[in-house]
Amino acid sequence: MQDIEKIIQALKDNRVIVVAILSALRNIVQFIWLQKKDLKIEKIKKQLDIELLNDEKFRTWYQSFVDLTIDFLHKEKELGKTEQWIIDFMKVAILFAWPDTIKQFWEYRKVAGKQDNSKDILLYMEKLLSCMREDLGVSNKWLKDYDLLQTLIVGDIKKALDSK
Repeated sequence: MQDIEKIIQALKDNRVIVVAILSALRNIVQFIWLQKKDLKIEKIKKQLDIELLNDEKFRTWYQSFVDLTIDFLHKEKELGKTEQWIIDFMKVAILFAWPDTIKQFWEYRKVAGKQDNSKDILLYMEKLLSCMREDLGVSNKWLKDYDLLQTLIVGDIKKALDSK
């Protein structure tokens, strides 16, 4: 009982400190609550964006413009099968991929264009696949490094990457 009385007396003697601590705790709880609220709002926004993407009218109009523009930009070039596939992919990705996926695709293309960098290509490919999954609303939370690549490559991906 004496311990409780000592604590009460100490609190009375240090009211300013107690008020400051309580205020700080209130601010921390409020910050955490707002963070969770912001995450919920972002999730709702992303869902609305996905629903808009699925509106066929917008897809058709926008896609026809992008097709026309990209075809115009590349009409003079002789394209191989891979280059044509990349252009076809860009026609869709430029409109419907999230900004992180577009940026990661650009990084992947820069690395893929260099010589003797197959390890880097694979690492950037995994980052791109991860971004694509997030675009679709799929979580990467429980995936570790190389898990996505491991599903594409037979054998131990880590050994393959270390040998390059």
